[in-house]
Amino acid sequence: MDLNTLNINTRDRELLKKNGIRTVESLAILSPAELPFSKQKSAVLIQNARNVIASMNIEEIKVGDEAVVVRCRALDPVIETSVKAVLGLENPHNLLEVSDNRFTITPKWGAEITWRRIVLPQLVKWKYVLDSSREEELKENAGLSLAPSDIIEFAKKKGFDGFWRDVFEDIKGNEIMKMAIAISLFSTFEEPVHLAIVGPPASSKTLARDIISENLSSIERIGGNSTRAGLVINYSTGELGSIAYADERVVLADEFDKVPKGDVEMIYELMSNGICDVHSGRIHKTIRSNFILIATMNPRRDVFSKTPIDDIGLSPTLASRFGLIVKTDDLGKPDRLDLFKKKFYTGNKLKKFSLYFDEWVKLARGHEPDIVASNVDEYLEKVNEIVEVFGSSPLRRDNRMGEYARNIAFAIARAEFSDVDDHVLERAWAIIEGSVREWV
Repeated sequence: MDLNTLNINTRDRELLKKNGIRTVESLAILSPAELPFSKQKSAVLIQNARNVIASMNIEEIKVGDEAVVVRCRALDPVIETSVKAVLGLENPHNLLEVSDNRFTITPKWGAEITWRRIVLPQLVKWKYVLDSSREEELKENAGLSLAPSDIIEFAKKKGFDGFWRDVFEDIKGNEIMKMAIAISLFSTFEEPVHLAIVGPPASSKTLARDIISENLSSIERIGGNSTRAGLVINYSTGELGSIAYADERVVLADEFDKVPKGDVEMIYELMSNGICDVHSGRIHKTIRSNFILIATMNPRRDVFSKTPIDDIGLSPTLASRFGLIVKTDDLGKPDRLDLFKKKFYTGNKLKKFSLYFDEWVKLARGHEPDIVASNVDEYLEKVNEIVEVFGSSPLRRDNRMGEYARNIAFAIARAEFSDVDDHVLERAWAIIEGSVREWV
């Protein structure tokens, strides 16, 4: 890191450079006697350098009654020296073990009083400083209004199932659709789970879209007319379409089965890679757009036949780009009467949800789960069976299901700010299997 990181004045910086000290790292490993300043000034400069290095590399401090574990991004001699100095780990009353980018600190025998009065308070103070800094960094990077720690607490309390049940509580039935929408929302723009929802009119597709639009930000709605006019580019004018401008947005596309033929090939590439090249006549453009697509459409004849899977109005190639394709059904009489009653008393006014739900989605997309599950092989075996059965069907479950199986599981883990464990894989499989079961 450049010395400018420490806000050193120009004169002092030039003096350091003359002595061969050009980076924060080179400053951090020196002693005050090795700098061309007074002992006090040198000590302050070295301490500031070590503070910067430690704060950038410490990922977590876990404080327990008997031990403290400090986990770093990496450990080299400079980072180790900085972390030890900043956290007081060189204290003679500590037992220190260093392994796997971790410091484990415990009191020496007979030093328990010093440990509790001096050592622990210092470590707890730095834990607070670190957590506060990370909180502000998360808040700024994700564009949040609420405290990330409050959002995470809210999310962990509700869990993935709590999200879709609360957000879509006005939609009766069609449980797989609600789960699948939540999966798409918690996927990322780099690893999206594109979703196709196929169902007859009055099967809650429009209501689901309205709920999402009303309560979540960064949403791009595309209706039937704009679909027919072109989603990617207008070949006559060269004007870019809605999807080309939907980078890092959730695209809600109605009547997606009516995508113009000229757009289809480009949509394949954008859905898969987030990039496509357009070469036609005088138009030569490279379009980059990473988005999450939630597309709705009616069956081919507006109603399902005896074999609903044959009524999916997508080409096999386009169908294969969707991580999930779900079928929705008409509401039954009791659910329809409940909906009538709600509309009678409230009109078409939608329930407005707490800001927590929108910011939950935003923050969760930045969470990077680890894979800790023991049943990965079993999970993938079952996903492979889906591919073997439906690879040549209108669902077109092909080799891309390996990628989708990962992205679906990761979306659930992100929603709960957890890792991909056995429970997450069980939930992911239930949704994948349920989305297929609806068609047979």
